[in-house]
Amino acid sequence: MRKNKLFIVLAVVTILTFLATAATCNLCGLVPPVETTYEESEEEDVSGGQRTETTSAKTEAEETEPSETEVSEEETSAEETEPEEAPPEEPIRDAGGEGIVFNLKVNKNLSGYVTEDGSVLTRSVFIGDNVSNKAVKGYISFDIRELFNTPIITARISITDIVAAVDPTFADQLIIKVFDYGSVLNASAFAEGGTHLAAFSTAGLTSINISGDNLKTLVEQWNNDGKDYFQLKLGLSSYTDNDGVADMFAINLDAAKLI
Repeated sequence: MRKNKLFIVLAVVTILTFLATAATCNLCGLVPPVETTYEESEEEDVSGGQRTETTSAKTEAEETEPSETEVSEEETSAEETEPEEAPPEEPIRDAGGEGIVFNLKVNKNLSGYVTEDGSVLTRSVFIGDNVSNKAVKGYISFDIRELFNTPIITARISITDIVAAVDPTFADQLIIKVFDYGSVLNASAFAEGGTHLAAFSTAGLTSINISGDNLKTLVEQWNNDGKDYFQLKLGLSSYTDNDGVADMFAINLDAAKLI
């Protein structure tokens, strides 16, 4: 009898315990725990990741992209850089302190030759006769505009390259005159006239050097008169040897200077 009572008591206790446990579980289920859902967590992670990545990308962009100032400076530098033209030759000061030494070159468009029969050609100078036995005279024009209002201390003409073709020595002398033929070389320049400057033997003639007071005075006179060019006429003392062959001296204008 006692055993039955003990069993009943244990059974009741067990049932009560079970009921109490079940009740507790039910109560816990009524108040669900606060959880961070997967979507919220993912949104926070993604949001945070975007901020981090955006900041990183912005930093890389700032470091990688060249500044507008640098590009502008490079473009400006490229636009401003142009090939420089060669500066004009400057006059050389006399070592003795007397003044300025000018190195005046030939104006080739106003230099050339004229034949007795009226033919004219510029930029090449010949003196002698042609195959038609007509006399040929040469003309050289020096640009003296740089001398304007400059005192002339000395003057010299230098022609360092003269070549003989066939036999221009049929004439004894090459005669040089100062002759104003103006701003155009034409057939009328063949006419007689001019101021005698110098004469050279045709034998072995390869260069010409003229200096002295006569040349200095003439250059000074042309300069004071406001002329743009100091001009020479060159011819042989005899017109032709009548051999039907061109006998000439040729002058290299690049080697002709008024100093």
